[in-house]
Amino acid sequence: MKYLAVIPVRYKSSRFPGKVLTNILGKPMLSWVIEYAKKVFFFNDIIVATEDKEVASFVLKNHPDIKIFKNQRSVTCGTERLLEVSQKLPYYNMYVSLPADEPFVDFKEINKIQAYVEHDFTDDILTLYSKFFNYNDLESKLSCKIITNRDDHMLYNSRAVIPTSKSGEKLPLEIYKKHVGITFFPEYFLFKKGEKLWGDWHSAMSEAESLEQNRFIDFGARVKMLEIKHNYFGIDKEWQIPLIESRYKQLNK
Repeated sequence: MKYLAVIPVRYKSSRFPGKVLTNILGKPMLSWVIEYAKKVFFFNDIIVATEDKEVASFVLKNHPDIKIFKNQRSVTCGTERLLEVSQKLPYYNMYVSLPADEPFVDFKEINKIQAYVEHDFTDDILTLYSKFFNYNDLESKLSCKIITNRDDHMLYNSRAVIPTSKSGEKLPLEIYKKHVGITFFPEYFLFKKGEKLWGDWHSAMSEAESLEQNRFIDFGARVKMLEIKHNYFGIDKEWQIPLIESRYKQLNK
């Protein structure tokens, strides 16, 4: 099986412009992502997909071994960038989207799932989740909480705390699931259904929560989820930088 890892990057983020090149512990966020991606042993190639000159220039200067794909059409989300890559580079069996704002993913956790992907995966999409590190992470509107069925197929994603008890009391932290935005798209799904999935139609669930994963459910895709260990979070706001730096130091004493 041949894998292409795609890092979709938008420099002009509405909530935190230029965040992908912001330093975290002395290293740009995008560099953290590229470096862990290079340690995933089953990725055949890695591409940064962007339309931004600032990002392309940074990658050419600091990571010359990483290929750049220049997105041509207007896109609404990271996985739509990946769709365009797959259409122009239809040479891979699996296309893997790596979020540019999740700097501290443990590559060893990703390496563990290769066996499942190649021998047991039969659904449309595969993505990952972890348990929450603490209640502050859980209650943050920036984190994506997931409801799955007993077989860990995605049912719904929300920025609200779900599930919620009738009494309003806190449930045990271990029952909650947090989305980790690494997503595997098989070639057969992208080539047969990709245009329809990201076509010109509205997804009320996706737009209400500002979570593109709900579009997959609205579309009717079968999304399998696997658990990994991930004690960090994605960066959406500038004030999260010192928090994630502090946590990194705490967990790597």
